[in-house]
Amino acid sequence: MGLAVYHHFYKNHSSYFGLPDAAGIDITGELTFGCWVYFSPGSSLVDMGIMSKWYTTGNQRAYVINKDTNNKFQLRICPDGSSIAQVNDAAENFAIETWFYVVGRFTPSTELALFVNGTWYLNTAAIPASIYNSSEPLEIGRYNRTNYLDGRACHAFICAYAVPDRFIEAMYAHTRGMFKPQTLGVFI
Repeated sequence: MGLAVYHHFYKNHSSYFGLPDAAGIDITGELTFGCWVYFSPGSSLVDMGIMSKWYTTGNQRAYVINKDTNNKFQLRICPDGSSIAQVNDAAENFAIETWFYVVGRFTPSTELALFVNGTWYLNTAAIPASIYNSSEPLEIGRYNRTNYLDGRACHAFICAYAVPDRFIEAMYAHTRGMFKPQTLGVFI
């Protein structure tokens, strides 16, 4: 399932996109999802959702990519509605007014992988065999029915497949010219 979205989200206006719970987003096996995301001033040290199907009340956690209060990008998945497996970038990447290509990938019983602007972060320890089938909607721009994004998102996608590294890297390479300033080399 692909989503071609561009939106400017305002945390103070509680803006986000949501897709009602449906079979196409009830992904319990392989999963890859992500988007380009940009954070407005005031986003530092604030927990903000990027993409999710996640609600702690009633143990309706499934999957989420967010930026936490320590400015770490993180991918979390939940096999049973309450326990969590995760991987993060140790806050190596965050900056305000900057575009990031953030993609999370779950390979059952094998790996959680987080891709941020060309760098991979991996967790291969105690990876669950499946993701919980939450009844929450898929949301872009918030998670846990709060934690609103203050910024922008574009080119959001989700698929029930563990997309190989080379394809995620190619998606980044082929779209970054729209989001990242390019420097011209000097040729002599």
